Amino acid sequence: MPTINQVEDAVVAALNAAPLNTYCKRFEKFDSQFDIEDLDRNLGPLPVCFVAYLDDDFSEVTQNRTYMDRMRIAVIVAAKNLRSGVEAKTGTGGTNEMLNDVKSLLHKNTLGLSGVASMALLSRRPVVTTKTLSVWQATFELQFVD
Repeated sequence: MPTINQVEDAVVAALNAAPLNTYCKRFEKFDSQFDIEDLDRNLGPLPVCFVAYLDDDFSEVTQNRTYMDRMRIAVIVAAKNLRSGVEAKTGTGGTNEMLNDVKSLLHKNTLGLSGVASMALLSRRPVVTTKTLSVWQATFELQFVD
């Protein structure tokens, strides 16, 4: 079964593809960029995609002790538009377009990792919205049999 780092690295690599990489040039693992006191400076150049491990859980599948591991990964997208937060969300290269491209790149993707059932998009939710900034999270689940 792949490690958390291997999964995060594989998701970052899968995101760095067309059409998303035509307008988003940063694909990184999440590393506490959401310090609200200085959010704009911490996020750096936008648009950006961050990948973060959320959690996992295990369940027994059969009597011979086969276990299912379900891991959840978040892809956080952020875009800024000086005109308005609505433009940051709905404009070209905005978070709506980013979320659609993230889904097209990851949903039903096995990431080329051994033992990974295809990823499934579970939800898309807002994280932060300001007058000029839009940040959303897409949550994906991967399943492994051990």
